[in-house]
Amino acid sequence: MTSNQGEHLSGLISAANAITDETLAGFGDITAQQLNWKPGTEQWSVAQCFDHLVTANEAFFPDFREGSKRREKNTFWESLPWLPAFWERC
Repeated sequence: MTSNQGEHLSGLISAANAITDETLAGFGDITAQQLNWKPGTEQWSVAQCFDHLVTANEAFFPDFREGSKRREKNTFWESLPWLPAFWERC
């Protein structure tokens, strides 16, 4: 993963954490009865909306996991651990 990709991933994680915090602040004190209340038979409850968002976003979880595991490959020279020590002695 390049440093730019890492920064982008960090930004996404920060944004997701901010959304989680905002959601807890706005809905954390609501009872189960309130979360499951539906204004009409053809309308969704708050709980159903959250369930839909989680289900829709779960498709991205494997991509996020894979992206967080990727690392930028070292160049040939970076792969030689003795090289920096050699130049320090010169």
